[in-house]
Amino acid sequence: MNQNRSFFFSIESPKHRFHVVRERKICFSGYFFDGYGRKANQILIKWNDKQVIANRVDRGDVQRLYAQKGMVVEQAVGFESCIELSRGLKEVEVIAELSNGEKIKLKKFILYVWSKKYCLDPLYNNKHQLVGYYNIEKPLEKEVVSTQHYIEISGYVVDKDGYPPRVVQIKTPTRKYPCQQICRQGIQKDYPFVKDTRCGFAGYAFLEDIPKQYSIEVEFLSGQVAELATFFASLKVQEDRREKELYQKWFSCYGQLMGREEELLRGRLSGFVYKPFFSIIMGVGLGDRLEGVLASLRSVVGQWYERWEVLLVLYGGRKLAIEELRGVGGEDKLRIIELSYPEKVKAKEAGLREACGEYCMVLDSGEELVAHALYVFVEALQGDKALDLLFGDEDRRSDGGRCTVRYSSLGLIMIY
Repeated sequence: MNQNRSFFFSIESPKHRFHVVRERKICFSGYFFDGYGRKANQILIKWNDKQVIANRVDRGDVQRLYAQKGMVVEQAVGFESCIELSRGLKEVEVIAELSNGEKIKLKKFILYVWSKKYCLDPLYNNKHQLVGYYNIEKPLEKEVVSTQHYIEISGYVVDKDGYPPRVVQIKTPTRKYPCQQICRQGIQKDYPFVKDTRCGFAGYAFLEDIPKQYSIEVEFLSGQVAELATFFASLKVQEDRREKELYQKWFSCYGQLMGREEELLRGRLSGFVYKPFFSIIMGVGLGDRLEGVLASLRSVVGQWYERWEVLLVLYGGRKLAIEELRGVGGEDKLRIIELSYPEKVKAKEAGLREACGEYCMVLDSGEELVAHALYVFVEALQGDKALDLLFGDEDRRSDGGRCTVRYSSLGLIMIY
């Protein structure tokens, strides 16, 4: 038994950290609990780029042992799991994952696997008759949760006379996925009775968010059918994907006005007593595309609140003719300032010096304001004209997580 910090654990199998094994199948067992007698959220067996979740085991013996020491321990603190390793030197770690997500490395094993390259297990049909021999390489787990949208299947199988199958397929309640036939060079050296090296198979099946049962079925040349394996698999919805979905839901609720909201808010706008003037400063350099400039200007022209001006500050040798801005609107509120400065910051400072507004807003080329952005600022100022700074910023992201359109003023931070 080891006590590390406030954790208690024992790795009962394998016995030794450094071990030479003749079998590819290695079994791990033991128990783990924290200082309050609580089991881990899960125990992981990790090697290379793979990991499996160990099965929980009730350990009444551990409960009784620690009860003598005055500790109350949960029953399901035990774990066990068997994995299959390829030949050669392997590093395997046993890791406890706590309920808060913290991971504790319990032990590292250095294993040298010395065994046959191929390993065939007997295959029985539903009448418990021997019909062949097989090995499933992927997946090894009975329950698979993958971040990929598909699951890979591979292995090899022969009938009891050593002949390869007619077909191997992956079955779900609604679909069938045929596997490709693969040659297994060298299998006849380990198993001379195998008649043909084309006994391997590989394939894939698509996953869904909810767990679904998958089975691997083989049909031999004789017409006999048998089930090689059954497992459950599902697609893991990654945290960033969840965040994107939640963000999109939030944006659809608060970034856009629904029903009569726009009509009601516009009605309130006419009743505001304090109507400040805004100067919107946008620096445009050689690297800013015209499409982005036009998109930003259109978002300003489309504001409900109409007391504003735009200062378009051209810097670093950028030229922009007024003809290029035709069709955007708001020409009478637009001022173009040309500067020789190469720095964007100095260009914005120059725009601030020329601004006439009581409040100034800085936009980059390509940023867009929602139509009620200035309204939100003006509404905040009705209750307190002493505000020196109002800040609101939010981005809209694509399904791939990239920022495609920047929307400002969906929320506010007020500074006095």
